[in-house]
Amino acid sequence: MEFKSSTAENLPVYYVGQHESRRQLPISPHTVSRAFDCNYDMITTPITTPMFHSRVLTLLSNHFSEHKDGYLEDATPTVTSLSATDTAITPGDTIQKLVGTASPWVDLSSPDPVVYNVSCKVLELEISYAAFCGLGNVVLRGPKLQYGGSHGEGVVQYAYAVQELLALNNYTQILIHLPMMYHPDQDGDDVEGSLSTCTRQEYVEEGGRSKHDLLGTWDAWHIIRTLCKYNSRLFVGKNIFIDPISSHALFVGFDVSAAPASKSRVLKEVDAGSLEVLPSFFVLGAMGSKTDI
Repeated sequence: MEFKSSTAENLPVYYVGQHESRRQLPISPHTVSRAFDCNYDMITTPITTPMFHSRVLTLLSNHFSEHKDGYLEDATPTVTSLSATDTAITPGDTIQKLVGTASPWVDLSSPDPVVYNVSCKVLELEISYAAFCGLGNVVLRGPKLQYGGSHGEGVVQYAYAVQELLALNNYTQILIHLPMMYHPDQDGDDVEGSLSTCTRQEYVEEGGRSKHDLLGTWDAWHIIRTLCKYNSRLFVGKNIFIDPISSHALFVGFDVSAAPASKSRVLKEVDAGSLEVLPSFFVLGAMGSKTDI
């Protein structure tokens, strides 16, 4: 008879998922089958298509052009429901093996009310349709912390938007993707066609870029989960392999639910023996399953 130590019994179970940040083609059953043949436990898929992205950008551009001199300047344009060309996912046998990725080009932290409201509407459409298809898990990009001279001002409105998304149904689990620690360069508009580039300058506070903020992402996550009343369907994913190991001590036992990392980065950390830090991040959720996307 074999006896397992108490330490081994408390270790979390890891599931490995395959993610492509620039994936645009729909995920077919054949793609899912090939991913499982490669020993992946799940695969990510964007909820909407580039066609939908283009439609929203055109809508926003036309709105600003039409109302730049009128009193309806801050009225929110109407984002109509998703059409067949706006999304590639449908209900099916493989839907439970997929993790949805919400549009990374939205900006829930924008000080521009039009950009913020359009971003909210886009995510409402995506979360609602994902739930209709049976997609239970959705990854949402974290808040943009730096806008001109203001730092962290948009986190509260981001949290209220997430609260509204959670209230859309009782099914969808939302995972907020955050870096381990804040770097000014991470707030760049690296996503092509990001709505943050549409933010009007009159809403942006003048000032220089802030320095590294060791606790910036922790403060952001604390505000989000507090305003969402510690919703049991709200989780966080951290890039634990990107930042210096010295910063990891601040987040030990942080109940991380996902640890995104490139394959080359994971192999490098294996060689360096740094993967030993993983259990300390998942310790609070050791009784449940954790995801490494």
